[in-house]
Amino acid sequence: MGKTTVTRLEFEHVANQSEVDSKYINLTDTHGVRHGMEIGRDGSTVRVIDGKGRKFEMKRDGENQLRGCGKWFQKNNIQPDTKIHVSFDHQKRLLLVGCVSFKHNGKNYEIRYTPDGAKLKVRVIVDGQPSSEFEV
Repeated sequence: MGKTTVTRLEFEHVANQSEVDSKYINLTDTHGVRHGMEIGRDGSTVRVIDGKGRKFEMKRDGENQLRGCGKWFQKNNIQPDTKIHVSFDHQKRLLLVGCVSFKHNGKNYEIRYTPDGAKLKVRVIVDGQPSSEFEV
């Protein structure tokens, strides 16, 4: 039997107050599974692209954190309880992170995106109902 090679890691994480205050991302998913070691060694630089295509550099820290997230937090208005979608391409050594849920004018918005080659498939959900879908 052939060996299966995993080329992409994807998970969701909900930011907490400590992360927002200290500008880091804990690389633990919503099920409690830790992914830090899969993304890189302590001290390694990680190239990051957000949901709007903006590029950042962050550093892996310790066993399970990503540091240097201040500019990304600011540009994406990350607050406690913001759901973050993390997608790591092992072959390109590239991390895609995006803010996927937020409240605005009393409505709950969720943005789901899936990298697909050179394009990004985006789905918008408002108050639990599909609103729109497009590619960028």
